[in-house]
Amino acid sequence: MAYDRGLSAFVDYNQQVKLAAGNDGIALDYIFKKGQFDSSTPLNWYIAGGGYFDWDGDFSARIPIGVNLNFAKDWKLYGQVHPEVTFNDGLG
Repeated sequence: MAYDRGLSAFVDYNQQVKLAAGNDGIALDYIFKKGQFDSSTPLNWYIAGGGYFDWDGDFSARIPIGVNLNFAKDWKLYGQVHPEVTFNDGLG
């Protein structure tokens, strides 16, 4: 679960592609750069490129910048900010 395009179901495929489908729309991001802050902690960072489409007609390109905390086997907590450029404001 995530809160991206509203409350969303979230899929992290191969730790490279993030897909969020929610009650406000759908988002897809591809991670092109990632690294660790420190080799002794389970906290790492990433930079991605992607976009979203909202059910009301908005669509945008974005560059998510985030962190992952691997706190248990097959479980992680993540947070990200994503500066974006909107191409259609749905007012159309």
